[in-house]
Amino acid sequence: MKRRLSAILLICILLCMTIFSTSCNKKQTAKEDGKELVIIAELYFKDALSGVISYYKETHPGARIKLEYLSSNEETRKFTLQKKRTELLSGKGADLFFLTSAEEWIVEPSEPLFENVSKTIESGIFASLDYYMDQDDYWKTDDYQKNLLDAGKYKGRQYVLPLACNYPVYMYSEGTALGGTTLWDYMDELSASGNEMQKYSALTGLFTLLNGRWLQPAMDYEEDKVLFDKEHFASFMKKYYSDLHAVMNSDDLLALADDDTYQFTHAFHAINDSGKKEYNYQAVPCLNGQKTASITAYGGITLASKQKETAYDFLMLFLNDEIFTAKGDLYGYVYDRSLCGLPVNKRGWNENMEAHHVKSEAAKENLINSFWELDGAYFPCEADSKFCDDVHDILYPDKNMTTEEIEMMISAAAEKAEKRYEMTVKE
Repeated sequence: MKRRLSAILLICILLCMTIFSTSCNKKQTAKEDGKELVIIAELYFKDALSGVISYYKETHPGARIKLEYLSSNEETRKFTLQKKRTELLSGKGADLFFLTSAEEWIVEPSEPLFENVSKTIESGIFASLDYYMDQDDYWKTDDYQKNLLDAGKYKGRQYVLPLACNYPVYMYSEGTALGGTTLWDYMDELSASGNEMQKYSALTGLFTLLNGRWLQPAMDYEEDKVLFDKEHFASFMKKYYSDLHAVMNSDDLLALADDDTYQFTHAFHAINDSGKKEYNYQAVPCLNGQKTASITAYGGITLASKQKETAYDFLMLFLNDEIFTAKGDLYGYVYDRSLCGLPVNKRGWNENMEAHHVKSEAAKENLINSFWELDGAYFPCEADSKFCDDVHDILYPDKNMTTEEIEMMISAAAEKAEKRYEMTVKE
């Protein structure tokens, strides 16, 4: 009898606990549903986020979003960045970030929240997105240039999503595409070309374009290994300097400089020039043959966030067609007027080209084909920027220098670059 009463009492206690637990879970879920989604963003995203937040609140009545932009004022920004970093280290702070990553050639860029995005991913600040991506039908489509995703991965898992990129292109309105598979192959063809206009445009454009990305990615963070080859770079650079020097001393320099038949430029600028002539485009490879893009804007969710699913759904509004389906022309607005760089998917590219009034169907096809040639991506870091500065000093010395002196500078720059990359992967 006592055992029966004890059993009945135990069942009653367990039942009460279950009811209480269920009630608490419902209250907790309701509490989390009404929580404020905290977003920190660069000012580059201002117009885009304004449109996305308006749409999100329309479709999610009662949604609460706190948005904070990082200041462009140097003193205010420095204080804010330090505060945000401290919060993140203590497991607090924002749920979602929309940030930018300055390319190597940008002069005196604003201090970023994360100085090395790849190292920040490795540190564990960002949450893995794999669970949400695996359930998202968007990633089963061919809309996104998936070769760009590796830049935001660590040990096979996705931590940040690239939202904008830039990459080098060769654009030409006459002749044919350059052959070969590496930058060195391109250089050999240009050097042997009897077309002085092509040679001048290509050689001068290459410096402006590639002075920080001769071989990218330059590091393998997972393997703690430097991929940059100083001997390969030095050999190439010495030949390139010799060819460039010969072209710059041409008697027809002024006439050649005014011609735009052949150009090495950024894809970001190529779209603006696409209406001038009927151009063809090809992505430019590095010395190792890889065609890489630098990631100029990205989004990530913090590991400490209690609203990862909500944050992911909001983040994906920058990529999927939900807003475009509902609003029609808002999609192009999101991509074209705010993000630094070019879109990372087909829909974004199509809207971007419409916004830039690219009328020619052939030009559209050629541009987007160059984008799909890309087979990798990277986040520029301080070591890349300093290398870019060193190469600039070589090609634009502040005094007349002999060929021997220039070649010594090239070797020294290659040596310094390798050491910086070694220090970066070991940090």
